[in-house]
Amino acid sequence: MGSHGITAADRGLTATAGNWRDYVELLRPREWIKNLFVLAPLLFSGRFRDPEAVQNGLLAFLVFCVVTSTTYVWNDLCDRTDDAMHPVKRHSRAIAAGRISVGAGRAYLVGLLAVSAAMLYLQPVVVPAVLAYLILQTAYGLLLRQVPVLDLFAIATGFLFRLLAGSSAVGVPSSSWMFIVTVSFALYLASNRRMAEMRSFGAQARLTLQRYDEQTLEFFSQTSALTMAIFYILFTVLQRPELLHTSLFVFLALFRYRYVTRRDPALETPAEILWSDKLLLGIIVMWAADCAAVLYLFPPRIG
Repeated sequence: MGSHGITAADRGLTATAGNWRDYVELLRPREWIKNLFVLAPLLFSGRFRDPEAVQNGLLAFLVFCVVTSTTYVWNDLCDRTDDAMHPVKRHSRAIAAGRISVGAGRAYLVGLLAVSAAMLYLQPVVVPAVLAYLILQTAYGLLLRQVPVLDLFAIATGFLFRLLAGSSAVGVPSSSWMFIVTVSFALYLASNRRMAEMRSFGAQARLTLQRYDEQTLEFFSQTSALTMAIFYILFTVLQRPELLHTSLFVFLALFRYRYVTRRDPALETPAEILWSDKLLLGIIVMWAADCAAVLYLFPPRIG
């Protein structure tokens, strides 16, 4: 039998075990920046002044880094055939490219699951949020990513579970303000990602894109950005007037993110965009530092 029609995913069955760089890339550490949402309750509650709360918050952040990396490996194993036909992922994804065999990938997944379980044992309060996140990711991988609109809300819900984990870890109640701002922001990121995929690779990039059109995604993006900005300003005016000036950074970040995604549609994920644009990353760092300084000087009442 000839080699015609054999994909990289098929070759992965007999691929070498791969080198350490391939296994690090499989974890997608650049995507861990999204797990900083776990630390949002620590920041806005003002509990970053408490060393024990900081320790618990950072541990919850590390738990989510391991857990999300576990889901990335699982997705790469499940999607290896589709990834092997993608113009970019067939080179960037180690399993689809055949640099890591399917067997080695499965063994790696089992190891990550064991590490995740051990870390959850050390931080049991985040177990409900993590289990909910894993169920969501399983549903997303099997079904939700193929259903328009539901795919965007599934992504947004994943950010909410990060928030819930952070709130549980530092012992503060979940904030309704943070809830709506996070959902709006995550929907903004998700709709922009779909538009970037459509502009770069067309509807063939994923099944869901065949059921979207650019005008609809544009509406989703603009609506979610406006909702986020409005509720953030309302939060600062009604709850934290001392943070009102930080809305400038929010607008700067939204506008800059929009500019970068239109300038370079090949940058699909929020992590790729942030790491590639130092100005945008700097704006977000300045926003976080500004909020931390204000909340350190004027700590909010808890409870």
